[in-house]
Amino acid sequence: TSPPGVELVAAAIDRLTTGTFGSLEDAAAALAFRLSAQLVAGQQVLVRPFTYGETQFSSPLSRYLAKALDDKLVDAGLRAVQVTPGFQPRGVDTERELSRQAGADVLVRGSYLEAGGTLRVFAQAVELPAVRKVAAAQVELDTNLAVKAGLDFRPQNFQQALQDAGVF
Repeated sequence: TSPPGVELVAAAIDRLTTGTFGSLEDAAAALAFRLSAQLVAGQQVLVRPFTYGETQFSSPLSRYLAKALDDKLVDAGLRAVQVTPGFQPRGVDTERELSRQAGADVLVRGSYLEAGGTLRVFAQAVELPAVRKVAAAQVELDTNLAVKAGLDFRPQNFQQALQDAGVF
């Protein structure tokens, strides 16, 4: 059994990291808190932009969230690594190769879905080189936060890209 009060502290932390966020940074901080609680402090982490829905497309919002999450993970005791300049993929698993070249122990990636006026952001951390899932977290945020920040949450030319891909 847990020491007295542990469940109360865990419940209080959960309340602070869920619900309505006042900013995109608050949502990124909640994601970072949840992920870092499942990761080993000091690990080198590479955060990739989130993708929109079931596509491989990113957006200005997804790139912003990735950068904010990267900063918040550093605040939580993890070490950020960056993409190697001039990266040239040599295989089909570019994210894994990119992570290896950057020297990452952990790759954080994810997606987000639009549901009405809400965006559900899902983050997953995989340990390298085995690509074993070691952490996962999610947050929900109001689409107005992206609008207020001037960040499109749909990828640029999204409808045209889907048409070009033969989806419609």
